[in-house]
Amino acid sequence: MLQSTTGSLVVDVARSNVPDREHGRLFKSNSDGTYFSRQLDDTNRNEQQLVDWEKIGGIDGVILVNQVTNRLTLAKDGEKHIRSLISFNDGGSWNPIRAPTGSNCNDDECHLHLHSVTDSTGPGAVFSASSAVGLVMGVGNVGKTLLPLKDCQTYLSRDAGKTWTKVSESRNLYEFGDEGGVIVRVDPSAPTREAFFSYDFGTTWNKAEFAASPVEVATVTTESTSRTSKITITGKYTSGDQQPIISTLDFSARRTCVMKKNDLEKNDFEKWSPFAGEDDRCILGRDVRCLREFAGHTW
Repeated sequence: MLQSTTGSLVVDVARSNVPDREHGRLFKSNSDGTYFSRQLDDTNRNEQQLVDWEKIGGIDGVILVNQVTNRLTLAKDGEKHIRSLISFNDGGSWNPIRAPTGSNCNDDECHLHLHSVTDSTGPGAVFSASSAVGLVMGVGNVGKTLLPLKDCQTYLSRDAGKTWTKVSESRNLYEFGDEGGVIVRVDPSAPTREAFFSYDFGTTWNKAEFAASPVEVATVTTESTSRTSKITITGKYTSGDQQPIISTLDFSARRTCVMKKNDLEKNDFEKWSPFAGEDDRCILGRDVRCLREFAGHTW
């Protein structure tokens, strides 16, 4: 059973549980759960029965999924070839994820692929929070199929997965705070005492020291709704007796956003739509428009 908020049940049925060849088939029910229709074949699973299925928080109908593209030749290939797909109509249709502008690749292979929940050694789920409307972060690569984590970079979308930007050349751990008003990321590939934070949806980044000496970072986390301004980093020091560390970055001193009553004043919030500027502005038959913090602030 997979996450859904549109009045239907979503089920992924295993088609193979052979180690390293696990894959499934995705079904979605009608409104009362009495009839199921097939949505997608060859969904990527693992032996723990986790499925690479990601519902984007805050906006109904936007879903990311990973698909095995070489099911028929898995025995010969020896490993899965995986690609990422996105839907903006709750699984009615699926398309490759658009690569960031300027990506150096052939047109037929220029798509973004992201690691998801089946990779226990990675960052976990492609991160989105219902309180950080439209913001999505993930670790992956541009190309034909998904590469190992060591060859991946970190990407950010500000428009619910429609367009993406590379924010780091390596895989990062990351977290949203203050409803997306602050984003924190840390590179765990080598010991570090520095984190990077952004107040403008990842357009610019600043450094913050969270430890006196280098740390092997284990997690970057906050409370589940991402509404707090405090981000916690855990790990262990690399020197001495390698004591564990729990460090909290507190961004609560940042000015609180307010909604101005006078339309002539500059507002702290902006009206935003994931399909602004396109002919089809509807998601599931609705014209979706949101209020979120204005990204052009200078704090």
